[in-house]
Amino acid sequence: MSDEANDGLVSTIVTLIDGVGGIVGLPPVLGTVDSVRKLIKANSDQILNEKIEAFFTNYSTLSNETKRQFIEILKDRDKDFIKRTLDVIARLDGVEKATILGILFEATVLGKVHRSEFRRISFMVDRTYITDLEVLYSYYGIPEWNIHLEDNSKERHTQKDLMQLYALGYLLPLETTIDADSSFGSPEVKYELTYIGEKFMDNALRQYFENRDKPKESK
Repeated sequence: MSDEANDGLVSTIVTLIDGVGGIVGLPPVLGTVDSVRKLIKANSDQILNEKIEAFFTNYSTLSNETKRQFIEILKDRDKDFIKRTLDVIARLDGVEKATILGILFEATVLGKVHRSEFRRISFMVDRTYITDLEVLYSYYGIPEWNIHLEDNSKERHTQKDLMQLYALGYLLPLETTIDADSSFGSPEVKYELTYIGEKFMDNALRQYFENRDKPKESK
């Protein structure tokens, strides 16, 4: 990527972070421009711009006063938060994850999610396949779904997916049983969302998949 293109991307990202009209003191407080330049220099792939724009889409709709209050908190308590967040965006393996974490970031700015929770969930999402996040939503984001798994080859595969989600910290095992009629004696496990899993579901994941799956309005 050329220096001119880099400068254009820096301007785009800082505008997304800063909001229309800007927030006085934002770049000095967060080192935004320097952080963005370093990020682009280390990640010159075309998808980076798309990930950053997807991440900041919800944030960019917030009022300047809401942003200002959040910046004041960062100024006093967590000056490296944006820099670490940009590093997370660069590592993500797709625009979908950037969109999901962008929804969570909006909830963080609004005070629904603590910054430490945002960091923890970001760490988890970075290590989770998007297909596994679909499984998580399918079983725990839609109330009418029955999470008890019957013992057959397809459901045993899903059970492995849930075990992976448990290992990553989204789920907590409630009950394990062995089907006596099964020749494999495969265990069936019921899980529930952990506290951090609930935070993620209620403040990001459910909204992402509900928005994604909405029928397109005909023009």
